[in-house]
Amino acid sequence: MVIRTEDFKAAATTILFAADLDKTAANLELMVEDNYLCLSVTNREYYVRQRFLLENPEPFRAVVDASLFLNLISGINTETITLTADDRSVLVQADRSKYKLALIYENDKLMELPVISLTNKTIEMPISNEVLKSI
Repeated sequence: MVIRTEDFKAAATTILFAADLDKTAANLELMVEDNYLCLSVTNREYYVRQRFLLENPEPFRAVVDASLFLNLISGINTETITLTADDRSVLVQADRSKYKLALIYENDKLMELPVISLTNKTIEMPISNEVLKSI
């Protein structure tokens, strides 16, 4: 899957900020849903999801170490990034550079990131992305 680096970095920067809030291990799920690449990160205490539109979506799902992957992406300066996955790793290609990251498994199955849901809501209101990012 070929992705424009500029678009991907914008989404990854948002997720990287969330992953750096807590220095414990966080996992990142990359998954194509409809025409979007969704980036979800959790350390089982928080869950953040960012998505962006793909020009040519392909089936894709991988779970990797969040900080390792996002820091790698933040340092890439090429026009496009190519992501491919097999049953053991994700290959990130940027021009002639290639980086291989191990997939994270749980009980012999690719990890499923737990979505945190609120059961005892006290108030509900819309808040813009800009306000949440500023907090």
